[in-house]
Amino acid sequence: RVVTSDEFQKALIEGIKSGFVALENGLFFAAPIQTLGLPPFPFADVNDYAAQTCIKTGYFKGQEHFVVKVASGGYPLEST
Repeated sequence: RVVTSDEFQKALIEGIKSGFVALENGLFFAAPIQTLGLPPFPFADVNDYAAQTCIKTGYFKGQEHFVVKVASGGYPLEST
């Protein structure tokens, strides 16, 4: 089903709202955020680039699915 931007926006806002209400009521559980790659990089010889990857996980009590979000990014460091 294709939805309009307005329908999507309303559903997105309602979903975010429901998630925060569930969190406040103890019905959503999230593990601590795992962050990888903060400089200095102990596993690589990289001194001119700042990058990291964050891994977030969570689930709603009583539901059969869980969520995993992996986000990464970086940028070159200015030369000194």
